[in-house]
Amino acid sequence: MDKISMTICGDGGYDDSYSVTCNVDGHPYVLSITDTAGQEEYRGLLSASTLNSDASLLVYDITNPSSLETLHQWRRNNASRTSSDCAKSLKRNPEL
Repeated sequence: MDKISMTICGDGGYDDSYSVTCNVDGHPYVLSITDTAGQEEYRGLLSASTLNSDASLLVYDITNPSSLETLHQWRRNNASRTSSDCAKSLKRNPEL
């Protein structure tokens, strides 16, 4: 079974985590979303949630300068824990 994992750096406006198994073209995928609210103490979740992932999404808050500043470290950590063929995406929130 393939695995897709997302780590969301946000304001805590969502549940802390969400996981569901989806079937795409007859293949099961696990979609896991983890909202860390960008907090330092949740960095350990990143290594567990992105291990063997096929995709990763990082979200930052454009209205909060510190969110963008810490994004660079989240990206480095994410890149060091995922394979080179892992699809990586960056999303700004709120979208303009």
